[in-house]
Amino acid sequence: MIDSLFQWFSNPANQRLLFGMLGAFGLGLLTVIFITRLNKKEKSKKIHTQEGDEAFFKGIQYILSDEPDSAIEEFTKFVQVNSDTIETYVALGNLYRSKGDIERAIRIRQSIILRHDVDEEIKLRALFDLGLDYKKGGFLNRALETFLQVAQKKPLELRVLREVERIYEELRDWGNAYKTRQKISKLSRGDHSHILAHHLVEMGKAKQEKGDLSKAKSYYSKAISTDKHCVDAYLHLG
Repeated sequence: MIDSLFQWFSNPANQRLLFGMLGAFGLGLLTVIFITRLNKKEKSKKIHTQEGDEAFFKGIQYILSDEPDSAIEEFTKFVQVNSDTIETYVALGNLYRSKGDIERAIRIRQSIILRHDVDEEIKLRALFDLGLDYKKGGFLNRALETFLQVAQKKPLELRVLREVERIYEELRDWGNAYKTRQKISKLSRGDHSHILAHHLVEMGKAKQEKGDLSKAKSYYSKAISTDKHCVDAYLHLG
């Protein structure tokens, strides 16, 4: 159960939801309800040691109080008592990343990936988190390499492809950004034409800077055929 809670809370969307609830109902009341519900569901399951439980619930309270440093301290105590609790390590790594302690976050991901008693799905999740750590730390090439490793195993995972595309954009590798967006467009609904056209225009600009005007114009024309409202393409085409 505690593992499931950590998995739920490690999702940023769930964190935002929880913090929003705090603003509406108050920290004290929500914390009491939160812990009471957990205790009820834990009665029929194996109970962790008292020391570990106290550290865990203190960590939760510190998160609710927006005290990440204290939360990290308590969760560190918890994993020392419950060293096999993978989700705890995941949440702890996310906390380190949110605080900007990228080195520690990376070490946690790597320790999960290297464990022999962890299944492949959890390792892939840790690998994805490692990519986010590298990205947060500004190591874009390492982040890209890591996300591509995940994409090889999970080629239909949209969140991975979106991270890959963002990094290609930051690296100004517009050709690969375009190819990645094409993959995304096949897996998700919505109009992707404006993004595809933008990538094509950027590819055209790169060619124009190198003096290849013919190739540049072909990219601008393709951008217009992709999205007839692409103003940037019209401006560069002249």
